[in-house]
Amino acid sequence: MADSAADDDLYWEDPKPEGDCTDAYYTFGENLGRLNTLLDLRDTRSRQVTLELAMINRMIQELPGSGPSRDSQLPGLLSERERFGKQLRSVVRANALVNEWHIVMVVTFLETYLEDVLANTAGVDPSHMAKSEQAVNYADAVEANSLDELRSEIRRRWANNVVRNGSPAAWVQRLRGWGASQLRDDHVEHLDQIIGARHVVVHAAGRVTREFVRRYPSSNRKVGQQIDITTEELMQLTNSVLDFVAVTDKFLCKRYAVLIRAEPSQADKPTPPVA
Repeated sequence: MADSAADDDLYWEDPKPEGDCTDAYYTFGENLGRLNTLLDLRDTRSRQVTLELAMINRMIQELPGSGPSRDSQLPGLLSERERFGKQLRSVVRANALVNEWHIVMVVTFLETYLEDVLANTAGVDPSHMAKSEQAVNYADAVEANSLDELRSEIRRRWANNVVRNGSPAAWVQRLRGWGASQLRDDHVEHLDQIIGARHVVVHAAGRVTREFVRRYPSSNRKVGQQIDITTEELMQLTNSVLDFVAVTDKFLCKRYAVLIRAEPSQADKPTPPVA
């Protein structure tokens, strides 16, 4: 697996992971790749409208200074320019929304990866749950089809609690305690920032809060303004999450070989449709 993530088919911009990875990592990449389809659509529509507007402006500039030809063509071109100008403003608003919700989904994929990989790791090494206070009630015990299923449910609840009630600093501290010394302090900083941006989008409809300004003064945003995540910021934040997941996964695969994703056999692969 590459030290920092990914592949054109699955991820943001880096090469496909070489070597071993967990099922949770592979699913994370697939989800991120599907999400990036929205960015492709966003960019395509932006280019189309921008090119149309530029062409109309060029046609207006090339009209003769006066005369019947200018008088007959100019009103229609001005009308078209106004129409595409409205479309461009609409595209800009839509792009901002796509960027905001891309952040929300990336954080969701991050949390899901952690929950899945922590639960699976605890299944291999139960000592990680030694201090857990997870318990099941009578109904859980009765409904479980087997003891293994019940154990799996306890591990899932434990992992959910670790992620949902924790923080990037707590996640990194826990993983370092397991031996993941490759995790860096800037991982904590970047994860904290993207989670803070997600909170603004979900809980404040994208309007910057006092808490966000207090915690991230370097963002240079003011209370009450729309967060307006730029494409550059989106790439930086997404790639920081990707790097954290890749480093974590590489460590876990090295320590617990049983977590390594098995390539599906030919029998398990879907049969391509007949032309």
